[in-house]
Amino acid sequence: MAKFISKNRLGDAISALADWRSKTQAQASMHIFPLLSLLQKGVKSTTFTKYEEGDDFAFWDKFFRISPEGSERPYFDPLTRTYRIATHPHSNIATARKGTFEKSWNAVQSKMEYGNTLWKLAENFADIVRDRALTRGGKSTRVNVIDVACWLFRQQQFDDSASTKTLLEDFRKTFPLSDDDFNKLFEFVDEPSSKIFSSSPLTVKEIKEITDSLAVSDAPPSRIETPSPAPYGEIERSNLADDDPILLDARRLIQIGSSGIVLRGCPGTGKSWYAWNIALQLTKGVKKDRIFRVQFHPSYGYEDFVEGYKPDEGTKSGFKIFPKIFLEAVKAALTSTQPVVLIIDEINRGDTARIFGEVLTYLETGWRDTEFLLAYSGERSRVPGNLIVLATMNPHDRSITQLDMALMRRFDHIDVHPSKEKVGDFLTGAGMDSAQSKLIVDWFDDIQSLMPFGIGHTYFVGIGNVATLSTIWRFRILPFAQSVLELEPDKLENVAKSFESLEARLRSPSA
Repeated sequence: MAKFISKNRLGDAISALADWRSKTQAQASMHIFPLLSLLQKGVKSTTFTKYEEGDDFAFWDKFFRISPEGSERPYFDPLTRTYRIATHPHSNIATARKGTFEKSWNAVQSKMEYGNTLWKLAENFADIVRDRALTRGGKSTRVNVIDVACWLFRQQQFDDSASTKTLLEDFRKTFPLSDDDFNKLFEFVDEPSSKIFSSSPLTVKEIKEITDSLAVSDAPPSRIETPSPAPYGEIERSNLADDDPILLDARRLIQIGSSGIVLRGCPGTGKSWYAWNIALQLTKGVKKDRIFRVQFHPSYGYEDFVEGYKPDEGTKSGFKIFPKIFLEAVKAALTSTQPVVLIIDEINRGDTARIFGEVLTYLETGWRDTEFLLAYSGERSRVPGNLIVLATMNPHDRSITQLDMALMRRFDHIDVHPSKEKVGDFLTGAGMDSAQSKLIVDWFDDIQSLMPFGIGHTYFVGIGNVATLSTIWRFRILPFAQSVLELEPDKLENVAKSFESLEARLRSPSA
């Protein structure tokens, strides 16, 4: 009797692949599938092999097509859990080979011959992909080959004796790799056949149901309708790609119902930048009356955030209660079916219990749209479901107390990690030599283990030469390291020596 990949195992595979991506260099790890496409076509490190853009589409048609021809988004990417449009099955399909594999990573070579594009893998391509895509903070996370195989072979028929080793063998035949290269990128985890296979083949409808249930939707909560066009000058385009991992995580949390989202990470990871650009994505770029922004600080209170007194000559007391930014955002959300975003920068720098007061309870998903009385005015209010709260915090800031546990429990938390891939992009974008860029990226990755909480990638924006890097080190990175490691002089010395060594290599003729 024939066997097929089971419905439950396919769903588990998609979830596991998305989770694996979150543990690696999220953007770079997406190149694992373009690499498989090259391998399937027979591209190897010994000879040049013809490979054209049409081969990319053939690969995605075979392994990623969910919907029939003519569909607007026929492809599904399990790494991002998103549907892809027909013209762009991979977000960087044209640049994955030329821009990343060849120019940035030096993992492949290409040449034109008689009108054909020929490709050859570098001898150490697996080392490069492992270091650039699978390694974060000095730790490499290989992808489970069974998860990949369950996705790729989801409609394939297997013999009754099939096991996980069958999936492994089929994968190795389809995507030829030496044992050494395979073990650098993939891991094999054995599982019982009963967990993997079913006696019934998956239908197209069933597969679509699985992907629909796991897809990260760009649709806002059910209360929210599609935004109408805004007047000229009120729109700002987001700088985030639709498949950015932080954006996808935020969308997923909003999709399942989130009271609020905190972006947390060490300085320099771009938390505030992410909050603003996520807000632009959620509001379709509409800023006026749709995005509100505030920064907490130790002297900030309820009267600054929710409602407070202001002088008013028309009253007996000479003062009147006015709504503050939170109630202004609530009002905007109550008068609209579209998403309204409140951004709170450095949320843990204020006394959150004193700032939020009674509204903290009604921010919670289960209490949205429930009426309550405001503490000062006594007026009735409610927090609508289309008010989205995005906050940022540095959890390692020692000058403040821990975030109030009541708020900690109610909010979801997304970690924004230092990204060596972004460092490489910043450096090359500013004109840094590729060989020097690699040395800096490697140093950046190593320094994460020397600093207690790491350092962020935004320190490297605009650095196009060694002189600028030295200036940034002296006046920005080193002072930060000194403040963090002031009680650990040995570690501080190691950090300083590591940069001295990097600088010497960058300035050497061979760098």
